[in-house]
Amino acid sequence: MQSVMYNMVKDHIVQHVQRTFKNGIDIAKSLRDLQKVDLLPDLPIRRAAAPAVDPTKPEQLQEQKIVQDGYDIKYTAKLNKHLEREAILDKNMAKAYALIYSQYCNKTMQNRIEEHPDFEMTIRDDPIELLNNIKILMHDPIRARYPFVTVTEALTRLLNI
Repeated sequence: MQSVMYNMVKDHIVQHVQRTFKNGIDIAKSLRDLQKVDLLPDLPIRRAAAPAVDPTKPEQLQEQKIVQDGYDIKYTAKLNKHLEREAILDKNMAKAYALIYSQYCNKTMQNRIEEHPDFEMTIRDDPIELLNNIKILMHDPIRARYPFVTVTEALTRLLNI
């Protein structure tokens, strides 16, 4: 039951992020796969113009330079887009963390997440780690960690009756 609820909420978060965030497809894929999208394969490759057939002719050298300048302009534009995409992904990671933590975690879950020993180092501002820890915490009730809580509550109820 809890696993189904977790997956439904996660799917809802992914759809919300994809629909509302700028360039939301990257952050949505990251949250869906629980791994930050690798943008390295999309990094543009710089092309080089073919060398002049006869380097002693200035018109061939001029033509090669024009072609190379065109390639450089295209490469620079693609590189700027790629760097902007990486920056947007990083911003969206922080925004997704804030969205999940503030709107999809109740106060009890927030307290349990903050009590985690790795909260400051790995969980804060990382929505993927946050989702991983939420999944673990949903299946790891407090009573499982503190076995005497159940006994104490049973005795308290008995004495109050």
